[in-house]
Amino acid sequence: DGAGPRARQEHRSAQLHMDWTLKRRAKFISSRAFDCVLRAASAPPNAASESTQDFVRGKYRPSQHTRMYKMALTSCLFPQQSMDRDTVSAVGREGTFMARRREAWGEAFRSLVYAVRGGRCPAFYCLPPEGSTDGMVCLVTAMEVGGRREATAVMSQSSKRWRARMREEYGIEFKTPRHREVDQAQLEADRKELEGLEVPQAGVELPQRGALIDNTPESMVVCSGEDNVHGFFDFMYNEVCGGELHHGCDVPSLLAPTLFEGGTIVRHRPSFIKARGARKTAEKGGVRAEATVHILELSGDIPPWTVYRLCSTFRRTQERRFDATFEPIAGTEHFNTLFGQPGKAGPASGGGRQESAAVGGFGDGLEGGLWWDGEEKESWLEATPLARPVKQLSCD
Repeated sequence: DGAGPRARQEHRSAQLHMDWTLKRRAKFISSRAFDCVLRAASAPPNAASESTQDFVRGKYRPSQHTRMYKMALTSCLFPQQSMDRDTVSAVGREGTFMARRREAWGEAFRSLVYAVRGGRCPAFYCLPPEGSTDGMVCLVTAMEVGGRREATAVMSQSSKRWRARMREEYGIEFKTPRHREVDQAQLEADRKELEGLEVPQAGVELPQRGALIDNTPESMVVCSGEDNVHGFFDFMYNEVCGGELHHGCDVPSLLAPTLFEGGTIVRHRPSFIKARGARKTAEKGGVRAEATVHILELSGDIPPWTVYRLCSTFRRTQERRFDATFEPIAGTEHFNTLFGQPGKAGPASGGGRQESAAVGGFGDGLEGGLWWDGEEKESWLEATPLARPVKQLSCD
């Protein structure tokens, strides 16, 4: 694995690892043309249908590079199109339309819950709607995924109100692992400085000593174990369908690597750029020669499986010669730390493994479609060595 002075920004490794942070943007750069991208763009309509059917049927890695590339871009999403607060207000926050939309969201969410419990979906994300003051991004993983023996549910941030509700009304036992990493000495110094001001500053509230700071990475909530994760499912289902969580906004988006009830099969639409001389030049016989650089860019909510599968595809098509840069979505930067903790890594062994498979864990007798091959399976199940989000990756 890559290490050194730029380890925080750049990652070099002989093996691809799952980076659990969602990406806002991704850019792939190569001196070799992305032939599979060009062929996919000019392919007949039935080719797109074939890659969609591959996703639905849960195919393993396609042997044909163009179908491999198209399948790498594919996920399942609900709702297909999210609405902003103004649109929700126009259709009526408490009207029939939104009531049915929340009901449909509940069916989709319940389908994903059973898929995770039954070993048919390794993980899914729940993203906040536009304009919501409840800005948490949620990640749910099945047992044994990410090296954790138990099923896990993560909220990227939380508030005192929702933590109290989870604990008191749903009986959920959760942890706030980022809380202990906060510099309490600095917080105390800041408190004393504010208390010493002769004129109190309007709008400045002093947090209680030792208290969590709401809606920050410090307030990240982690639920582990069957009972607590089931309680988390109940909390999300009831509070979203009841219109309390993300009040006044659209339903949150559900994003998964497998098909689920009500979900729409979506495919990221990248932009393709062929730039000349954008990267490096070389002197040849006194003549300055410019290298041709090929660039592929994606934007939106890009999940880990898409990033992994694109990198895996380009390792084959670009002869291992490409670079990539990524921009993580705020709030998910610390997800990797949950799947590489000492003592949490490694699947249960012996009888424990057989028991977990019986109640929805992952064993050797899996259906197709969860991962492309043994290499990807290992990346899903391993305790990731990535402590921070990958922002730069070099494959050579």
